[in-house]
Amino acid sequence: SVDAIRISGGKVRFTDASRTDVFKTVLGDIRIDVDALSTEKGKTAAASLALSTEVGESIGLKGNLSLAPVGSEGTLAVGKLALGKYAPYYRDRVLFDVMRGSLDLQTGYAFAQSPEGDRFLLDGLAVSVSELRLRQREEKEDFLEIPAFSVKEARFDPGLKEIAVGEIATGKGRIGSCDTSAASR
Repeated sequence: SVDAIRISGGKVRFTDASRTDVFKTVLGDIRIDVDALSTEKGKTAAASLALSTEVGESIGLKGNLSLAPVGSEGTLAVGKLALGKYAPYYRDRVLFDVMRGSLDLQTGYAFAQSPEGDRFLLDGLAVSVSELRLRQREEKEDFLEIPAFSVKEARFDPGLKEIAVGEIATGKGRIGSCDTSAASR
């Protein structure tokens, strides 16, 4: 067993050249804290992770961690995720560009590995998208503008093939006309 693991002030420069458009980011202010990590069956460690990116995005994870069996539960928070930044991962699958928009997410999570099958759950999920603007390629105007959109009190359980949503809210959005046929490209 390990009494404590501490990493503070870490930085990672990440480049993914496997995409048509190369993706690059810098993860900074990385902090990892783990207390009482053990390979003994049933023992859990307190663990947390925090980091930010070069554009002000943030990720925070706090909970417990078990190595035997492998599992974790706790909370996850993602702040100001810049949606357009990740275009190299979705651009070839959609007929539009994300001109602007950010995502915030908070949720409880649970993951457990077992001989009967892995279990994964998100509970108390809240997602909000701010200032979303989408534009078809080759066009001059956005076809979709949503200043604010949120989903609250959601639960996602892929093992049960279940999604439950407590609330969906939006306001002051605008939808323009758009041609979604691939033949027109």
